Order: sequence, then C-alpha cells, then structure tokens
Amino acid sequence: MLSFLSLAILFVTARAQNAEYEYVVIGSGPGGGPLAANLARAGHSVFLIEAGEDHGDSLLQQIPSFADASSEDPTMSWEFFVCHYENETQAYRDSKYTWRLPNGDLYVGTGPSEGSQPLGILYPRTGTLGGCGNHNAMNLAMPPDNDWEAIKNLTGDASWSADTMRGYYEKIEANKYLDKNITGAAGHGFDGWLASNRNELRLLDNQPVYELLSMDSNRVNRDRYENNNLFQMPLHDDAMRRRSSSQTYLRDTVNELNDDGTPRYPLTISTSSLATKVLFDTTGPKPRATGVAYLQGQALYRADRRNNGLQHGNPGTVTATREVIVSGGTFNTPQILKLSGLGPRSELESFNISVIRHLPAVGTNLQDNYEAGIHAEASTPHGSPFANFTFLAPGDPCLGEWKEHGTGAYGMGGAPASFIYRSNVSENADADIYMFGAAGAVFDGYFPGFSSAQYPPNSSFWSVVKMQTQNRAGTVRLRSADPQDTPIINFNYFAKGRDHDLAALKEGIEVVLDVYDDTPAPYGPYQVIRPDPSIDIKQAIMDEAFSHHATSSCPIGLNYTDSCVDSKFRVHGVEGLRIVDASVFPRTPGAFPILPVFLISQKASDLLLQEARTRL
Repeated sequence: MLSFLSLAILFVTARAQNAEYEYVVIGSGPGGGPLAANLARAGHSVFLIEAGEDHGDSLLQQIPSFADASSEDPTMSWEFFVCHYENETQAYRDSKYTWRLPNGDLYVGTGPSEGSQPLGILYPRTGTLGGCGNHNAMNLAMPPDNDWEAIKNLTGDASWSADTMRGYYEKIEANKYLDKNITGAAGHGFDGWLASNRNELRLLDNQPVYELLSMDSNRVNRDRYENNNLFQMPLHDDAMRRRSSSQTYLRDTVNELNDDGTPRYPLTISTSSLATKVLFDTTGPKPRATGVAYLQGQALYRADRRNNGLQHGNPGTVTATREVIVSGGTFNTPQILKLSGLGPRSELESFNISVIRHLPAVGTNLQDNYEAGIHAEASTPHGSPFANFTFLAPGDPCLGEWKEHGTGAYGMGGAPASFIYRSNVSENADADIYMFGAAGAVFDGYFPGFSSAQYPPNSSFWSVVKMQTQNRAGTVRLRSADPQDTPIINFNYFAKGRDHDLAALKEGIEVVLDVYDDTPAPYGPYQVIRPDPSIDIKQAIMDEAFSHHATSSCPIGLNYTDSCVDSKFRVHGVEGLRIVDASVFPRTPGAFPILPVFLISQKASDLLLQEARTRL
C-alpha cells in the first residue's frame, strides 16, 4: 500500500490534469480537515489546500508529552508575535516580551539594549497537516451547554441547540476510556474518527488525591459546569496514546483504496500550498466564489522560521464548482478574506485591494481566554514520571514503553489535574474558571525557547484560565497586501470588561494559593514565584497574562455590519463561500476550543451534504 505522503504527492501532480473540484477547502486543521474528509467520503471531489507539510509521522506530533517541543520545531511551527496592549508601557512590563536586538538576535524580557525592535508576545501556531490540532496539549473538553444555546438564541437557528451539538460529539468520538455498556457512557460515541483517552493515574505520585479525578467532564449532565469539580481532562489520543486529529482522519481517508489499488475517495491534498485569495465571479447579482489562487512551495509564509524572504512559490489556481470553504484559523481566515476583497472598505483601499464586498466585521471581535500562571517551589522535589526520560536519545526507556505498550510518561498529555470553578462574578450558571497544573514543571506562557526552558525540580505550576471573557476588542489587520506577510494581531487585553475579568482571575489564583498555604510537609511550605508577590495581584496578572485559544475574528451573526457569517457558515453578501473554523464563534467557548471546532466541522459537513442532496 502506498504511504499517505506518496498518495499526497500523486494527488498534487494529478491536479494539472484536473484543476476543477466540487469543493475547495483552505486549511486542514480542526475545522477544514474533517470537513474535507467528510465531503470526500460522501463521494464529492475535494481539493484541500495546506500551507504546511505532513509531519504526522513525527514523534513530536504523535507523542502527547511533546506538545511544547512540536510548537517550536522549525519544520512545523509558525511564530506569530502579537500585541497584548496598545499602551507600550504596560506591554513592555511582560517578562515574556520579545525584542530583536541590533545584531539580529532575539531578547526576551524587560530592559532590552538601545535600538532593539519590539516584536511582541510569541503566539505559537503550526504550519502542518492537521493545523493546531497537531501541536496542542490535546485537552478535549465539551463546552457548557450555554455556549451553544447562546448561538441558537442569537441566530434563531434551533440546530445550534446543546442537544444537537451533543449529537455531533457522539458521532465523531471514538471513546477509549469508558466501557460503552455502562450508564456513564451515555452521550459519548465509540465509533467515530476522533479517539479520546485519559492519562494514566498510576504514574502520579499522590495517588489518594488523584483518585478524586475520576469524574468525566464530558459526561451528559447539564450542571457539569455549575459546580466546582476536580477532574481528569480527556485528551484526543487513541488507545495506544498516539495523537488523534484531523491529520489522522485525512491520512485514513486518502489511504483507503479500492480493490484495484486506486483511491477510494476523491480527496486531493495539496501541501506546501499557501492560499493567496479567493476568486470571484462578479457578473451576477451577488459575487460568487469560484476558486482559490495559491502559491506552491515550502516555507512560503513569513511566520515559518525557515522563511528567509527569498521564497516566492509557484502560482496556481483551482476551481470550485460548488463552494469554497475557508478554514485558515482565527488569524489567517480574516487575512485571506481581506486579501480577497472582503473586509472593511477603508482598510482594503489603503492597500489598493479591490473591494468585492464591504464587510466591516472581518478581523474584529478577536477574543481569547486569559491565562494567569502560578509558579511555586516546594520545600522538597515532587516525584516525576519523567525522571528517566532522555528526550528520544538512543535507549530512551520512556520511548520504548510508549512504542510497545502505549504507556508510561510519554503517553501523558495535557495537565494531570484540572479543576473548574465558578467565580463570584460569573454572569450565568457556568463555572468560568479552568485550572490545570502539575508538579515538577512550569508553564508561564510563551516566549522563544519556552519548550526547552529549565526550572528547579521542586517547581510546580497551576494555570488559571478565565473562560467566557468580557473583552471583545481584539483585531486582526493587514500588515500589507502581500499574502506571504503576517497580519498585525492586537488582542487589546482588558480593554473591555477589565474589572470583571481581573476579579475572576484574582479569585481563581487565590484559591490555588490557599491550597499551597495549606499543604503540609514534606512539600509545604511553598515559595510563590509568580504572580509576583511584591506587587498588587491585579497588576501582576495584567503584566504576565497570556493566551493560546484565539477565536471569533469572523463571528456568526444576523447582519454584515457586526458579523461575517450566518448560522449556516455562509459569508454575508456573497455566494459559494463559507467559513468553518474557530473564527466564527461569537464569543470564545467556555472550554478549550478544539473540541467545539471539531463539532462545528461536523455540523458544517452535514449541512453541506444535505444541501448537495437537495440540489441533485
């Protein structure tokens, strides 16, 4: 049988003879990847455009515990440097702020040398088949029902109900940690394409505490977000603790052959292909998307660390006879739309881009969760399941165990312990604070080199994450009309809802600090390193807050003035164009967004297939 990569190469070569497909999908991440696979499995010809390469065979992507390493690997990572604050004085207080020194080196911290260029805060993304679902920590969390009900109420579309979205979860999940015959398995799926699993509790050194983590946070229970609960986060990895993602679903789709050895499904994957703009027919009453222009070549996008400014790529176009679906993600989808002539008129005209449709909401409403890191050092080192690992060096005992049995330290993903908490400022019944942590590690946010930073063995961390934030003031704007350039990303932290969000974060941090204070010997007493105990806690939060779950830059809504797509993912004012990725959420989901994106991908798949059947 041909390997997945071989098939992909054959497909890209074949497109010269067949540059017309029913659907063209931009982006292979959690939104576009499953959608492309689903359409192809239903018999529709699909051309999938991915700027990165396929690294699905890389151990950095397959092994759950190497999520951070994959996020900085130069062959598969994209580096965005974003702005947290318009106010430079506040922005430069962040110890993670990155500068380019006069000699070209990077400097992280405060007080750079004179003449240094401010870059901003590192925001890791990926240029790889599978998108950010192939470098993340794999936390797989169903959001509160209220998130789905809010979209239903906003749009008047009953198909966004929590019960309907739960049905999509049952359809895509292949649960590996529950017995399908037990009562608690209700609401889970066991035959889908997305595997789910949990960490091995036997590897943790405080077994009595971790026995409390048996609660299934993705269970069917309408009040699962109403109570303060300690639990173990499900992950999207399989029974052998290999990453399960849109990459694995796409791989399985193109690897399935007919008896004569030909591909069973009409899916063409064009890797190392950077979409430059959507093409339109403007002769009708409404502009209609007819295809996509792209450049083919390696490391074309300037977020790619391998890009030295000399890569230009070979231009190509592909025609869509039915629809174009943009799934570039929260940063790249608004960029692609604007380069295509869809966006705020004044911004497009300032770059001499012909306006296809004035859509002022494109690139607005950018949101994220706030994370506040807690770093504390125990009186004595905690035990660690990683004590004997050698990071893939020959004879690595952890690697051998993982390869043979799918067990051991390398099978650990996400955070071992998680806690949901409802703050006193929560405006609904949802717990609005996620907390996760681990001993023997530190997670303070992102900066160049974060994945290899060394900390004392007695270190521990908790990350306090504010869900359903009040701030919606972020923007994604063009830096230039060059599609190889990165956009200007400004989250405008705490510009709106500052008192609400800071109060919730402060409350969550104080809960963790109280636990540290009450921890007896041999681990207690703890010394708190961050948040800086020498300054006001809210100021300390503002100085060091970070995020990595960007959403909502092309939100769903009722009209073109304050939204980009309708409840069926159709872009306002044009035909044949949809957006299916995290950018469409009107507000950031109250859980890590990857599972919600997988669910809207399935929703969009069913919708497109239903519409295709009615047009036959």
